[in-house]
Amino acid sequence: MRWPQFLRGVDPAVKKAALARAELRTDKLRDEMAQRRRDLLCKTIEQSRGAEQKDG
Repeated sequence: MRWPQFLRGVDPAVKKAALARAELRTDKLRDEMAQRRRDLLCKTIEQSRGAEQKDG
């Protein structure tokens, strides 16, 4: 793995902490995007059910 310029030549503990923070950020973003997808899917399903009731 290539480290960013500002982390080259830095203490390994600092690198490990930076990597952990980046992974945590990635996990939070992944969870947030999954929640948005679920919400959008639920909204779409509700809209399609509403359309079916009007048509039917």
